[in-house]
Amino acid sequence: MVNNKNILGDIFLWFVWFPFRIFIHHLPIKLVNLMGQLGGLALYAFSRKKRAIMTEELSFLFSHSSSLNQKEIKKMVYRGLQIFSKRQMENLFWGKMSPQLINRMITIEGIAHLEKALQNKDGAILLTAHFGSQQIAPLVLGFKGYKVNIMAGPPLIEKQTPIHGKIFKSRSKESKRLPINFITLDRSKRHLFRALRNNEILYIGFDGREGVNWIPVDFFNHKAFFSPGPIKLSLKTRAPILPTFIVRQKDDTHRLIIEPPFELELAEDEKKTLTLNTAKFAKIFEEYISKYPCHYAMTLMRMKELMQEGALESSLFQGHKREVLVKNMLK
Repeated sequence: MVNNKNILGDIFLWFVWFPFRIFIHHLPIKLVNLMGQLGGLALYAFSRKKRAIMTEELSFLFSHSSSLNQKEIKKMVYRGLQIFSKRQMENLFWGKMSPQLINRMITIEGIAHLEKALQNKDGAILLTAHFGSQQIAPLVLGFKGYKVNIMAGPPLIEKQTPIHGKIFKSRSKESKRLPINFITLDRSKRHLFRALRNNEILYIGFDGREGVNWIPVDFFNHKAFFSPGPIKLSLKTRAPILPTFIVRQKDDTHRLIIEPPFELELAEDEKKTLTLNTAKFAKIFEEYISKYPCHYAMTLMRMKELMQEGALESSLFQGHKREVLVKNMLK
Protein backbone atom coordinates (compact mmCIF):
# COMPACT_ATOMS: atom_id res chain seq x y z
CA MET A 1 0.00 0.00 0.00
CA VAL A 2 1.35 3.44 -0.96
CA ASN A 3 2.07 5.71 1.97
CA ASN A 4 0.57 9.10 1.09
CA LYS A 5 2.63 10.84 3.78
CA ASN A 6 5.85 9.58 2.16
CA ILE A 7 4.69 10.77 -1.26
CA LEU A 8 3.84 14.24 0.04
CA GLY A 9 7.14 14.35 1.92
CA ASP A 10 9.09 13.41 -1.20
CA ILE A 11 7.31 16.07 -3.26
CA PHE A 12 8.15 18.66 -0.62
CA LEU A 13 11.82 17.60 -0.51
CA TRP A 14 12.07 17.72 -4.30
CA PHE A 15 10.55 21.21 -4.36
CA VAL A 16 12.88 22.52 -1.63
CA TRP A 17 16.13 21.04 -2.99
CA PHE A 18 15.61 21.88 -6.64
CA PRO A 19 13.33 24.85 -7.64
CA PHE A 20 13.20 26.55 -4.23
CA ARG A 21 16.95 26.27 -3.73
CA ILE A 22 17.62 28.00 -7.05
CA PHE A 23 15.37 30.84 -5.91
CA ILE A 24 17.03 31.44 -2.53
CA HIS A 25 20.52 31.46 -4.07
CA HIS A 26 19.62 34.94 -5.35
CA LEU A 27 18.69 36.21 -1.89
CA PRO A 28 20.99 37.81 0.72
CA ILE A 29 21.96 35.46 3.53
CA LYS A 30 20.25 37.66 6.15
CA LEU A 31 16.93 37.25 4.37
CA VAL A 32 17.51 33.50 4.13
CA ASN A 33 18.11 33.38 7.90
CA LEU A 34 14.85 35.27 8.42
CA MET A 35 13.07 32.69 6.27
CA GLY A 36 14.67 29.99 8.41
CA GLN A 37 13.37 31.69 11.54
CA LEU A 38 9.86 31.80 10.11
CA GLY A 39 10.22 28.14 9.16
CA GLY A 40 11.11 27.33 12.76
CA LEU A 41 8.03 29.18 13.98
CA ALA A 42 5.90 27.17 11.56
CA LEU A 43 7.44 23.89 12.74
CA TYR A 44 6.75 24.76 16.35
CA ALA A 45 3.17 25.75 15.60
CA PHE A 46 2.18 22.97 13.20
CA SER A 47 4.55 20.00 13.56
CA ARG A 48 3.25 18.26 16.66
CA LYS A 49 5.44 15.24 15.98
CA LYS A 50 8.75 17.14 15.86
CA ARG A 51 7.74 19.24 18.85
CA ALA A 52 6.79 16.15 20.85
CA ILE A 53 9.97 14.24 19.96
CA MET A 54 12.24 17.16 20.83
CA THR A 55 10.39 17.71 24.11
CA GLU A 56 10.73 14.05 25.01
CA GLU A 57 14.43 13.86 24.13
CA LEU A 58 15.38 17.03 26.01
CA SER A 59 13.29 16.00 29.02
CA PHE A 60 15.13 12.72 29.20
CA LEU A 61 18.57 14.23 28.63
CA PHE A 62 18.27 16.65 31.56
CA SER A 63 16.16 14.41 33.81
CA HIS A 64 19.06 13.33 36.06
CA SER A 65 21.25 16.41 35.92
CA SER A 66 18.99 19.44 36.10
CA SER A 67 15.77 20.61 37.69
CA LEU A 68 14.40 22.12 34.49
CA ASN A 69 10.64 22.59 34.43
CA GLN A 70 8.44 22.13 31.38
CA LYS A 71 8.33 25.87 30.71
CA GLU A 72 12.12 25.88 30.33
CA ILE A 73 12.02 22.75 28.16
CA LYS A 74 9.35 24.42 26.02
CA LYS A 75 11.67 27.40 25.42
CA MET A 76 14.48 25.03 24.41
CA VAL A 77 12.18 23.26 21.94
CA TYR A 78 11.04 26.57 20.46
CA ARG A 79 14.64 27.73 19.99
CA GLY A 80 15.82 24.29 18.89
CA LEU A 81 13.30 24.12 16.03
CA GLN A 82 14.35 27.59 14.89
CA ILE A 83 18.02 26.57 14.81
CA PHE A 84 17.07 23.35 13.00
CA SER A 85 15.17 25.32 10.34
CA LYS A 86 17.99 27.85 9.90
CA ARG A 87 20.52 25.04 9.50
CA GLN A 88 18.36 23.46 6.81
CA MET A 89 18.33 26.77 4.95
CA GLU A 90 22.12 26.98 5.22
CA ASN A 91 22.37 23.49 3.73
CA LEU A 92 20.63 24.77 0.60
CA PHE A 93 23.70 26.99 -0.01
CA TRP A 94 26.07 24.00 0.07
CA GLY A 95 26.96 24.10 -3.62
CA LYS A 96 27.24 27.89 -3.65
CA MET A 97 29.63 28.25 -0.73
CA SER A 98 32.57 30.54 -1.50
CA PRO A 99 35.40 32.09 0.54
CA GLN A 100 33.52 35.39 0.61
CA LEU A 101 30.25 33.88 1.81
CA ILE A 102 31.75 31.49 4.36
CA ASN A 103 33.92 34.26 5.86
CA ARG A 104 30.80 36.37 6.35
CA MET A 105 29.12 33.44 8.08
CA ILE A 106 31.91 32.10 10.33
CA THR A 107 34.68 33.52 12.49
CA ILE A 108 37.35 31.27 14.03
CA GLU A 109 38.48 31.32 17.64
CA GLY A 110 41.61 29.34 18.47
CA ILE A 111 43.19 29.00 15.03
CA ALA A 112 46.59 29.31 16.76
CA HIS A 113 45.91 26.00 18.52
CA LEU A 114 45.48 24.31 15.15
CA GLU A 115 48.59 25.95 13.70
CA LYS A 116 50.68 24.83 16.66
CA ALA A 117 49.31 21.28 16.47
CA LEU A 118 50.20 20.97 12.79
CA GLN A 119 53.80 22.03 13.47
CA ASN A 120 54.51 18.51 14.75
CA LYS A 121 53.71 17.11 11.26
CA ASP A 122 51.42 14.39 12.67
CA GLY A 123 48.23 15.96 11.41
CA ALA A 124 45.37 16.99 13.69
CA ILE A 125 42.05 15.49 14.73
CA LEU A 126 39.30 18.06 15.17
CA LEU A 127 36.86 16.15 17.35
CA THR A 128 33.41 17.69 17.15
CA ALA A 129 29.77 16.59 17.35
CA HIS A 130 26.53 16.98 15.42
CA PHE A 131 26.09 20.24 17.28
CA GLY A 132 24.88 23.49 15.71
CA SER A 133 25.79 24.04 12.07
CA GLN A 134 28.72 21.62 12.27
CA GLN A 135 28.35 20.64 8.61
CA ILE A 136 29.64 24.00 7.34
CA ALA A 137 32.47 24.38 9.88
CA PRO A 138 35.12 22.47 7.83
CA LEU A 139 34.48 24.72 4.83
CA VAL A 140 35.94 27.81 6.48
CA LEU A 141 39.18 25.89 7.13
CA GLY A 142 39.22 24.43 3.63
CA PHE A 143 38.83 27.83 2.03
CA LYS A 144 41.75 29.08 4.16
CA GLY A 145 44.01 26.49 2.56
CA TYR A 146 43.97 23.68 5.13
CA LYS A 147 43.62 20.11 3.88
CA VAL A 148 40.42 18.95 5.57
CA ASN A 149 39.07 15.39 5.57
CA ILE A 150 35.62 14.75 6.99
CA MET A 151 35.07 11.31 8.47
CA ALA A 152 31.52 10.23 7.67
CA GLY A 153 29.35 7.18 8.14
CA PRO A 154 27.93 5.33 5.13
CA PRO A 155 24.93 7.19 3.67
CA LEU A 156 21.51 6.16 4.98
CA ILE A 157 19.80 6.57 1.61
CA GLU A 158 19.31 2.83 1.09
CA LYS A 159 16.85 2.86 3.98
CA GLN A 160 15.08 6.03 2.81
CA THR A 161 12.92 7.06 -0.15
CA PRO A 162 14.27 7.60 -3.72
CA ILE A 163 14.23 11.40 -3.47
CA HIS A 164 16.80 11.19 -0.67
CA GLY A 165 19.07 9.34 -3.10
CA LYS A 166 18.69 12.04 -5.75
CA ILE A 167 19.46 14.78 -3.25
CA PHE A 168 22.46 12.81 -1.95
CA LYS A 169 23.87 12.46 -5.49
CA SER A 170 23.34 16.16 -6.16
CA ARG A 171 25.04 17.14 -2.91
CA SER A 172 27.93 14.70 -3.50
CA LYS A 173 28.54 16.21 -6.93
CA GLU A 174 28.65 19.69 -5.43
CA SER A 175 30.94 18.54 -2.61
CA LYS A 176 33.62 17.60 -5.16
CA ARG A 177 33.94 21.28 -6.04
CA LEU A 178 34.52 22.30 -2.43
CA PRO A 179 37.91 22.34 -0.60
CA ILE A 180 37.06 19.31 1.58
CA ASN A 181 37.37 15.55 1.24
CA PHE A 182 35.04 12.89 2.64
CA ILE A 183 36.37 9.61 4.03
CA THR A 184 33.55 7.17 4.76
CA LEU A 185 33.84 4.49 7.41
CA ASP A 186 33.26 1.74 4.87
CA ARG A 187 36.62 2.57 3.25
CA SER A 188 39.97 1.26 4.43
CA LYS A 189 41.47 2.86 7.53
CA ARG A 190 44.64 3.52 5.57
CA HIS A 191 42.97 6.65 4.16
CA LEU A 192 42.78 8.04 7.69
CA PHE A 193 46.41 7.21 8.46
CA ARG A 194 47.55 8.62 5.12
CA ALA A 195 45.77 11.92 5.74
CA LEU A 196 47.45 12.33 9.13
CA ARG A 197 50.87 11.32 7.74
CA ASN A 198 50.41 14.10 5.19
CA ASN A 199 49.83 16.52 8.08
CA GLU A 200 46.19 17.01 7.15
CA ILE A 201 43.11 17.55 9.31
CA LEU A 202 40.57 14.88 10.21
CA TYR A 203 37.17 16.27 11.20
CA ILE A 204 35.32 13.62 13.22
CA GLY A 205 31.94 13.56 14.98
CA PHE A 206 32.28 12.16 18.50
CA ASP A 207 28.58 11.30 18.67
CA GLY A 208 28.36 9.49 15.32
CA ARG A 209 26.24 6.35 15.39
CA GLU A 210 28.58 4.31 13.21
CA GLY A 211 31.25 2.23 14.88
CA VAL A 212 31.98 -0.85 16.93
CA ASN A 213 32.98 -1.61 20.52
CA TRP A 214 30.87 1.17 22.00
CA ILE A 215 32.01 2.42 25.39
CA PRO A 216 29.39 3.31 28.02
CA VAL A 217 30.24 6.50 29.90
CA ASP A 218 28.48 8.93 32.21
CA PHE A 219 26.69 11.62 30.20
CA PHE A 220 24.28 13.96 32.00
CA ASN A 221 24.12 11.25 34.69
CA HIS A 222 22.85 8.70 32.16
CA LYS A 223 24.72 5.85 30.54
CA ALA A 224 25.57 6.94 26.98
CA PHE A 225 27.48 5.03 24.33
CA PHE A 226 30.31 6.53 22.27
CA SER A 227 32.85 5.04 19.91
CA PRO A 228 36.46 5.13 21.16
CA GLY A 229 37.68 5.28 17.55
CA PRO A 230 39.01 8.88 17.59
CA ILE A 231 40.89 8.26 20.86
CA LYS A 232 42.38 5.05 19.48
CA LEU A 233 43.40 6.80 16.26
CA SER A 234 45.16 9.57 18.20
CA LEU A 235 47.06 7.04 20.32
CA LYS A 236 48.25 5.17 17.23
CA THR A 237 49.27 8.18 15.15
CA ARG A 238 50.25 10.77 17.80
CA ALA A 239 47.91 13.20 16.05
CA PRO A 240 46.58 15.60 18.70
CA ILE A 241 42.85 15.86 19.36
CA LEU A 242 41.46 19.39 19.42
CA PRO A 243 37.88 19.74 20.74
CA THR A 244 36.02 21.78 18.11
CA PHE A 245 32.50 23.20 18.26
CA ILE A 246 30.52 25.77 16.28
CA VAL A 247 28.14 28.16 18.04
CA ARG A 248 25.45 30.29 16.42
CA GLN A 249 25.53 33.95 17.44
CA LYS A 250 22.57 36.28 17.96
CA ASP A 251 23.07 37.78 14.48
CA ASP A 252 23.05 34.26 12.95
CA THR A 253 26.76 34.27 12.19
CA HIS A 254 28.80 31.44 13.71
CA ARG A 255 31.83 31.17 15.98
CA LEU A 256 34.03 28.14 15.32
CA ILE A 257 35.83 27.33 18.57
CA ILE A 258 39.04 25.27 18.34
CA GLU A 259 40.21 24.42 21.84
CA PRO A 260 43.77 23.56 22.95
CA PRO A 261 44.82 19.92 22.43
CA PHE A 262 42.97 17.36 24.51
CA GLU A 263 45.43 15.70 26.89
CA LEU A 264 45.23 11.93 26.66
CA GLU A 265 45.75 10.01 29.91
CA LEU A 266 47.26 6.53 29.94
CA ALA A 267 45.87 3.78 32.17
CA GLU A 268 46.99 0.21 32.94
CA ASP A 269 45.75 -1.20 29.63
CA GLU A 270 44.26 -0.07 26.34
CA LYS A 271 40.64 -0.70 27.30
CA LYS A 272 40.91 1.41 30.45
CA THR A 273 42.79 4.11 28.53
CA LEU A 274 40.05 4.29 25.90
CA THR A 275 37.30 4.34 28.52
CA LEU A 276 39.03 7.02 30.59
CA ASN A 277 39.59 9.39 27.67
CA THR A 278 36.20 8.78 26.05
CA ALA A 279 34.59 9.72 29.36
CA LYS A 280 36.80 12.83 29.60
CA PHE A 281 35.79 14.05 26.17
CA ALA A 282 32.14 13.29 26.91
CA LYS A 283 32.40 15.78 29.78
CA ILE A 284 33.65 18.49 27.42
CA PHE A 285 30.78 17.71 25.07
CA GLU A 286 28.35 17.82 28.00
CA GLU A 287 29.58 21.30 28.95
CA TYR A 288 28.81 22.63 25.47
CA ILE A 289 25.33 21.10 25.47
CA SER A 290 24.65 22.51 28.94
CA LYS A 291 25.62 25.97 27.72
CA TYR A 292 23.90 25.74 24.32
CA PRO A 293 21.19 23.04 24.63
CA CYS A 294 19.26 24.31 21.61
CA HIS A 295 22.27 23.50 19.41
CA TYR A 296 21.87 19.79 20.14
CA ALA A 297 18.09 19.50 20.46
CA MET A 298 17.74 19.01 16.70
CA THR A 299 20.25 16.14 16.66
CA LEU A 300 18.41 14.31 19.42
CA MET A 301 15.21 14.80 17.45
CA ARG A 302 16.70 13.58 14.16
CA MET A 303 18.23 10.50 15.80
CA LYS A 304 14.81 9.53 17.14
CA GLU A 305 13.14 10.20 13.77
CA LEU A 306 15.72 8.13 11.87
CA MET A 307 15.30 5.28 14.33
CA GLN A 308 11.53 5.39 13.82
CA GLU A 309 12.09 5.30 10.04
CA GLY A 310 14.42 2.30 10.39
CA ALA A 311 17.37 4.25 8.96
CA LEU A 312 19.32 4.32 12.24
CA GLU A 313 19.80 1.43 14.64
CA SER A 314 20.74 3.16 17.88
CA SER A 315 20.81 6.47 19.70
CA LEU A 316 23.25 7.74 22.31
CA PHE A 317 21.33 5.85 24.96
CA GLN A 318 20.91 2.59 23.06
CA GLY A 319 19.20 -0.15 25.00
CA HIS A 320 18.36 2.24 27.82
CA LYS A 321 14.84 1.82 29.25
CA ARG A 322 13.50 5.31 29.74
CA GLU A 323 9.80 5.32 28.86
CA VAL A 324 8.56 5.53 32.46
CA LEU A 325 11.08 8.24 33.32
CA VAL A 326 10.09 10.37 30.32
CA LYS A 327 6.38 10.02 31.08
CA ASN A 328 6.98 11.19 34.64
CA MET A 329 9.01 14.16 33.39
CA LEU A 330 6.21 15.24 31.04
CA LYS A 331 3.44 15.16 33.65
